[in-house]
Amino acid sequence: MTLTALAASEQETIQERLVRVELKYAASIASGLGNSHPKVKELKAELDVLSKLPDIRTKEYWKILEDSETMLKVDLAGLTAKGLGSTHPKISEIKMQIGVIDVLQKKKR
Repeated sequence: MTLTALAASEQETIQERLVRVELKYAASIASGLGNSHPKVKELKAELDVLSKLPDIRTKEYWKILEDSETMLKVDLAGLTAKGLGSTHPKISEIKMQIGVIDVLQKKKR
């Protein structure tokens, strides 16, 4: 299941939603949108609400995060193999999302 399919799922769990919002927020920042952009503000507000929910980062959350990282790395490898350079916006977006996942995983430890 791709991240797009995950976002479109009608049966999205709260953990899936949190991961999706975290990654969309990172992608928005990577694309050059500033903190005052309406899209970024909306994602940040939703992220703040979701992050405050008790026991939000369950085993399911960490599994979804790990699976998302795997999918992003596959996407990155595919785009790189197609010749996209390190400064391409899509490459920057994926790298930012992987970076966010790495930070979150370090918080777990």
